Order: sequence, then C-alpha cells, then structure tokens
Amino acid sequence: MDLRLLKNKEINRELWDKGIASSHLPLIYAESWYLDICSPDWSAIVDVDYGFLFPLPVNRSIGLSLVMQPLFVQQLGIFSKEVPYPMTLIDTLQKICYPVVNLNGNSSMMVGSAKQRSENLPGIPEYNSTKGVISQLGRSVRLKENCILPLTSTYEQLAVNFSDNCRRNLKISKQKSFGTGPCNSSDQFIDFTKKHLNYSISDKDLRLLKGIVDEALQRSCGFIISCDNSKGEPLAMAFFLNKYGRLTFLSGSSSLQGLEYRSMFAIIDNVIREYAGTGIILDFEGSDLSGVRRFYEGFGSQKEYYPAFENHLLLRLWNLFRRVKKQHKKSGVRLSFNISNYLCNKNR
Repeated sequence: MDLRLLKNKEINRELWDKGIASSHLPLIYAESWYLDICSPDWSAIVDVDYGFLFPLPVNRSIGLSLVMQPLFVQQLGIFSKEVPYPMTLIDTLQKICYPVVNLNGNSSMMVGSAKQRSENLPGIPEYNSTKGVISQLGRSVRLKENCILPLTSTYEQLAVNFSDNCRRNLKISKQKSFGTGPCNSSDQFIDFTKKHLNYSISDKDLRLLKGIVDEALQRSCGFIISCDNSKGEPLAMAFFLNKYGRLTFLSGSSSLQGLEYRSMFAIIDNVIREYAGTGIILDFEGSDLSGVRRFYEGFGSQKEYYPAFENHLLLRLWNLFRRVKKQHKKSGVRLSFNISNYLCNKNR
C-alpha cells in the first residue's frame, strides 16, 4: 500500500469525505468539516485513491506541531473499506513524523477477540492487555470503553433492560417535567450549557462547541433536545450528532432543578422512544466517570472498545510547555519549537 503524509492544504476534501462515507466504520468526527472546526491544522496519511485514511489532528497552539486528540472528538484512527490488519496499523503509525501525545483510534481497529478487555490484541507485538505497551513503537496503547445502545428492538423490548434505578428516575421525570421537544437555537443551547455544565469549560471551548452545533444543524446532521418545566423554561438540554446510522450524545447539561427532576433521563428516554426499531446506534460517547457511566448503563447500554495511543513523556512535556507559555510566552514558544524539531527528527 502506497501511503503518504499530506498536509492540510494538500488534502482533497471531496475525495476525503467520500472515502470516509464508504469506509468500514464511518464516523462523523472524521469528516473534513468536523476536523476543520476541531483541529484546523489537521493532516492525514492517505493512499493514492483515498481508500485508506488516517486523520492526524495536529495541534500548534504552543508553537509545537503535536498530534493530540481534540476536544469533542472521541474516535479517529484508520478509515478504510476493509477492517485494518494489525501490521497496517503499525506501518501507519511509523509514518507519522509529528510527535504523538495522545490519539484515539476507533472500534474497527480492534481485531477479533481484542474487543474484550481480558484478551490480548492479536498481531500487535509486545501487547499486554493490562498495560497495553507497544514497546517496539515507543508508545503505549490502552483500551478505552464506550457505551452504545443498538436501537434494533421496539421501545418496550429495550425498556426491559432499563435498570431499576433508571425506571425510578424516569418516573420522577414524568411527574415533574412538562415535556421534551426540539430546540433550534444554538445560542440558547450554548448559554444554557455555559450556565449549568457541571465541569469547567473555557469560552474558547464553548465557541468550538457552538461551531460544531451550528454546522451540524446547517447540514441536518445534528439536533438539540430540551426538557422544559411547565413555564417553558429548560431543565435540561442535549445535543446529538446524527449520521451514518449513529446518534452521538455529544454534549448535555441540567440545571439544579433539572437534576432534581431527573430531566436528562427524560431526554434520553425520548430519543430511545423515537428511534427504537430503526437499527440506529445510540452512542453515549462513554465516560471515565463512574457515575456518568452508570447513567448510560442504566438504559441497557453495551460496552464498545477502541484503542488510545499515548506518549506519557510528551504528555508531561505538553503540560510543562503550557505552564511555561503562560509565564514566559516568547521563550516558551522558542523552546518548544526547538524541541519539536528534535522530537520530529527522532520520531522518523
């Protein structure tokens, strides 16, 4: 396979999007418009006819050219018409000239029984199912969990798998919430998110999220759902991407009253009701937080695994450079550039 590294301006967007759409496991994260928003300097490894695609989210925010998984992008990795072989993955990773801090693959890159955490990943040298060290590449790889719910059955059949806790919370939400419905205002969604999101998010990241929401709404591949009280005030809001037979729960938040009324349960239940029997996959995007994961599992979700490649040394350097940049902006940029050249040459 003749693979080559293309810089951002060298990538044919039309051929790229056609290649993603025809791949074994197309994901909206890998479409050119989505990458342009989340990683404006992205590059890619491609073959001649764009039948093999490997997006590289290049981050240059501190003067370095580093490959880093962007915010609001859970999975990237290899996109091809056939399931990639392990050696193809190794060959591809070796062609990356940029230092890789962290980069997530996708579930199609998990070969055979490797989808199970307890089993080794076949064909990958020096792979350990617990620590996931690929020593020959100088990087580590670990399995990350995602939560998905295939909506192949009727709602009644799907509801059988709801946990007792989920049913109790749905009962509360039906008693307290007025109803759920679509919302077409990204401004309202972002304002609500900024006010009620239960973790810290910068204004820059909120602008990034708004860019995704606006473009997805424009392209009819995303929607916002709001759960309101009797006064028409939102208690909870959620945004879903919708493409390639996959509904992705990208972002959601609840007000204090919405938490009390279990309004997010009502939103998820509404989505399951609407799309039950369609065969679409509801993708919760998983979570490393046990409480959030239990929320997803309460709806009967299944586990899906995907690989995450990491370089712990570069991750520590990245955090160091961010601190240096804040304190000494000019010297931080000059230092990071020199080290970037060294690491890039060493990586080759």
